[in-house]
Amino acid sequence: MGSERRRLGPSQRGRNLRSFRLGRRPTRCCGFALRDGAQESGLQARLLRPPESGLGRPLRRHLPSEGGMSLDIAAFKQNYLVTGLNDEQIAGIFCLANMRRLTAQEYLVRAGDPAGDLFVVLDGRVVVLTPDGDKLSEVGPGSVIGEIALIDARPRTANVVAKGLVDVAVLPANELRRHMNNDRNMGFVVLANLARVLCGRLRQTNEKIDELFDKTSDSWDQAL
Repeated sequence: MGSERRRLGPSQRGRNLRSFRLGRRPTRCCGFALRDGAQESGLQARLLRPPESGLGRPLRRHLPSEGGMSLDIAAFKQNYLVTGLNDEQIAGIFCLANMRRLTAQEYLVRAGDPAGDLFVVLDGRVVVLTPDGDKLSEVGPGSVIGEIALIDARPRTANVVAKGLVDVAVLPANELRRHMNNDRNMGFVVLANLARVLCGRLRQTNEKIDELFDKTSDSWDQAL
């Protein structure tokens, strides 16, 4: 097991990242060896982190394959931001992430916090709440939280709370923007995916507003 935690040199790290293909084994990524047990069909590359990292605080780069915490890369690949990217491009984004574990009722995001990171849920479920505590939604693996940080750094508008044990990939927005600028083709795809989802949300909001106006208009007609 000791050899599995061996760090790679910068040149070897670069070569391994270029040759990285999700779900093929053996492989390495981001300076840490990947467990040889990754399954081709499930894209299950389990990443290792230093054993001293603990619960409740960010884990540098990787979750462990031991101690009850393991990472299936397939969960990261499910997020809509990487739709249409090849495996190497997905690996490049994944390697920007820090990994974090939340316990039940722990806040991932608080309304009013600065928006410096975006998050991908890898395991478990989180609940999105208004500042007043009303439930907006509940999401699970593959969901993206706080992606507006890619566009601006305005404060968060909602609370996000872990429903139980939750593992998330934390992507610093500034690092991701730089990475997208270095690979313009990849960056275009990510922004197109983001724009498509935001347009869908805006359309849904407009439909709800129209429904509200229709109900209000009917109420006035009945009252007159």
